[in-house]
Amino acid sequence: MLKRISFFSTLLCTLSFSSFAQEQEKEEPPTQKVTLHVIDMESQSFLPYAHIQYGKKVGITDKEGNITFDLMTKDSIQVSYVGYKRKTIYIDHQLTNEDHVYALVRLEPDTKVLEEISVSPFPTDKDQFKQAFLSDKFKETKEYKEQMRLVQNAKQNLKQVQNMQRSFLKSYEKVGRDSFETFRDQQRRMNKPPNLGLTFGFVF
Repeated sequence: MLKRISFFSTLLCTLSFSSFAQEQEKEEPPTQKVTLHVIDMESQSFLPYAHIQYGKKVGITDKEGNITFDLMTKDSIQVSYVGYKRKTIYIDHQLTNEDHVYALVRLEPDTKVLEEISVSPFPTDKDQFKQAFLSDKFKETKEYKEQMRLVQNAKQNLKQVQNMQRSFLKSYEKVGRDSFETFRDQQRRMNKPPNLGLTFGFVF
């Protein structure tokens, strides 16, 4: 009786251990160390700080485009970089029996040409601009009011400058006339014969 109990106890422990080992294998799949070197396909220059996603984890390459991580079996690797096409990598662990896998990843530039956009508060077409400028809606805008205020200020400043010029010219003309009159009087006095106070008489 005791032998039977001991046998069943041993069998139960063996089955429990086997089941636990299988669960452990399912929870922790084997991993493999992977090192990637990400470069530009055309220039062959390395791409620093590229975004790497493997399984549920993410990482970035260093300043020389390298990254090392542990990759679980059946997990894919996605490599992305701004201005380049995303690339997905699959590593067959059955073909690579090495403990450490090195892979060179070449990213292709994503050359998408964007249309040129011109930002302007006014219509760029000449006829449309003229129509908008003369319309009442345009006159109600802040831009129009600000432009009109600047124009009025410029007109006032120009008027002040013109008045100052007129005053200066009048003053200059007056000074010139006074100087000329003074000079002419001096010339008259210099050309006038002197009066000596003598009277000459002649007797025939």
